[in-house]
Amino acid sequence: VLGVPLGALIGGMAGWRWAFGGMAIVSALVLALHMIVLPALPVSHSTSPRHVAAQLRNRRLQIGLLLTLLLVGGHFAAFTFVRPLLVSGSGVAAEWVGALLFGYGLAGIAGNFLAGTVAARHTTRTIIAIALGLLLTPVLFLTLGGTPAGGGAALIVWGLAYGGVSVGLMTWMMRAAPHAMEIAAAFYVSVFNVGIALGAWTGGQLVDRHGITAVLWAVGTCAALAVVVALACRLTETRARVVS
Repeated sequence: VLGVPLGALIGGMAGWRWAFGGMAIVSALVLALHMIVLPALPVSHSTSPRHVAAQLRNRRLQIGLLLTLLLVGGHFAAFTFVRPLLVSGSGVAAEWVGALLFGYGLAGIAGNFLAGTVAARHTTRTIIAIALGLLLTPVLFLTLGGTPAGGGAALIVWGLAYGGVSVGLMTWMMRAAPHAMEIAAAFYVSVFNVGIALGAWTGGQLVDRHGITAVLWAVGTCAALAVVVALACRLTETRARVVS
């Protein structure tokens, strides 16, 4: 909630180096607190290369990792350039970007709790709803985002949708590998970070070649593919229940 708008504020006032310096200081403090405060947790069982290889063949886990790559990668292809989207595309004054990003963060909290209340019971439906929300975001930007009010509204919808991504996908992973959660979580975090890096890089390439609106098409395409993948998985699950 505070990190992105605060970083935008510091960057606007003192330059991006100070924003990164502040992040480094806060990260060092968090690391120290982790080492001092967090207790060691017992491990239920050891993990071997054989267990890791077995989970690599876990079909539902594979689908979850693909969904992670699509949703996270698509999001960061566009969100990396959220400031020029708002300033150049929607005409938002630069001094209001931080406030809008704060609103985005609040919407993200709401999306996180909303997804958390339903993900355990309706995991696939939750992922479909999140993907549809991310698909709606570029549609709103491209149709209504030419004004500050329209761009701000699209940003709030974006925050609400993406806010549920982490809890929704993590629930998927836990249900996909209930007896190997540590392995599933490791795969999930790794692919999540690959999605961040790949999405940001792809977004940069698109902006250089086709302009800022190209990233909206990128997030829309990735979200649409995620909807198709999740719907196909749900259809397969439904057929399996009918057969059984």
